[in-house]
Amino acid sequence: MGALTVTTSDRGVNGNKRWVRGSVAFSSSYATGGDTGLTAAALGLDAVEHMEINGKATYLLEYVNASGNVLAYYLDYDAGADGAAIQVPNTTNLSTPLATVYFFAFGT
Repeated sequence: MGALTVTTSDRGVNGNKRWVRGSVAFSSSYATGGDTGLTAAALGLDAVEHMEINGKATYLLEYVNASGNVLAYYLDYDAGADGAAIQVPNTTNLSTPLATVYFFAFGT
């Protein structure tokens, strides 16, 4: 449950570092703690030193380097009280709103 589909579209070398560009598609059953699969190994890197991943469709996204998971959050803004970003609930279907999310990874 909760595995990302990772697609790399471009890669290159800058000095002694490597970079990878691509996209991920979220699963139809998001897992608490983030969907899995955006690891250094999946990107053809030994280590990810920097990751940029775009938010999309009102979702904020966070990359967890230690696990390769991507967490999805939504904002809790209503007329009563504004709150912090809240992680998407377990088993939420994100396959449509987060079908193509772009990333840029830099590492070794």
